[in-house]
Amino acid sequence: MDSTSAWSGLELTLEECEILDVICPSTSSTSSESSDEQQRKRRHAAKLATQRTQRHRKKQQDELMYLKRKVDELQAQLKQLTVSQKALSAEPASKWEKLARDERKRQQVVSNENSRLKAAIEEQVQFAECLVEMIKKRPRLTLANEETRDQWKLLKLVAEPTARLEAIHAIADREYAKIDSVFIEAGIVDVGAGDRRRAMPVMLTNGDIEVQEITYGRFAVPLFIVAEAAWDVLRGAVELQAFPGHYTIVEDVDASTSYINALCLHELGNSQSRAIVKKYMESPSRCVIVVRSVMEDEAKPLDPAYEICDEVMWLSLDMDEAGVALGRFVQKARLRPGELGAGGVVPDYLMDAFTESTRTFENAIKTRIEKLMGGCCQPWTV
Repeated sequence: MDSTSAWSGLELTLEECEILDVICPSTSSTSSESSDEQQRKRRHAAKLATQRTQRHRKKQQDELMYLKRKVDELQAQLKQLTVSQKALSAEPASKWEKLARDERKRQQVVSNENSRLKAAIEEQVQFAECLVEMIKKRPRLTLANEETRDQWKLLKLVAEPTARLEAIHAIADREYAKIDSVFIEAGIVDVGAGDRRRAMPVMLTNGDIEVQEITYGRFAVPLFIVAEAAWDVLRGAVELQAFPGHYTIVEDVDASTSYINALCLHELGNSQSRAIVKKYMESPSRCVIVVRSVMEDEAKPLDPAYEICDEVMWLSLDMDEAGVALGRFVQKARLRPGELGAGGVVPDYLMDAFTESTRTFENAIKTRIEKLMGGCCQPWTV
């Protein structure tokens, strides 16, 4: 049988056929060829085999070098991405990125608090009998202290001095934490030319009506002057010329916190606002002032002859790129059912009263700036 007939099913190269013919020569070729010829063919076959092996090794080396180059390229890309990521992380966050992070953080705090309260309620239901027994054994003074320290959440100031002081700061700080959300909702995070004053009623999710007063503008004077003037006006340290009533200091809690009383007199109804005013000087280029009314005061009761106002104000003062003080102000007031007209409509006189009240504060701040500067102050512009 021919040496190639057994491999007829395979496709071999000419070189492979020559090697195979030397290794497994046919009968006819073995009998007819001389020993020298056989030796020559064997050497030739060995040479071919060596060349084939060398080519195979060369191919493997080329593939290995290709893979090494690819690894180097990928490592270089990874290094570049790592450097870019570090550079991106090192860049200061934009205003909106910071606001988004702060909002996520605040929402997480609220979510955690809700989860904690829900878990506490479930635990109380599950272990009601056990808790009742424990409460019976606890000192009555401890329970009274805990109840006293939680009254601030209901906007109530207690008479006990330590708890009262804690409540004053807790009430203001809670509103201060909301300022970014409030300004985003009001659309005054970025301000430009246009209507700088808006007053509008808003229907809340629980069906209540809330009046919102929004205004902003710039004073071409140093920020610390505007901050001092605004602080003096909002805490009642200066007289409000056009205020329809009385706006006075009840107590100076500390250098950055005051407790004020505002009596608003109107032919259609008088109202009273007992409020905490707190200043947050975040940096030389930013100041925030929060005003939050309380609903009850054990130590200094509100006058029952007046309706009690439920309102909150936020004023931020920021130095813009030109070094000018940018002021942004939002006021929210919850209306009582008796103040609404037929069909739950907010009367025009109330909307006008809120707008005039804001103008009164603006003019008082401007007058105070003039006094602090010792000259005329330009009216604030958009």
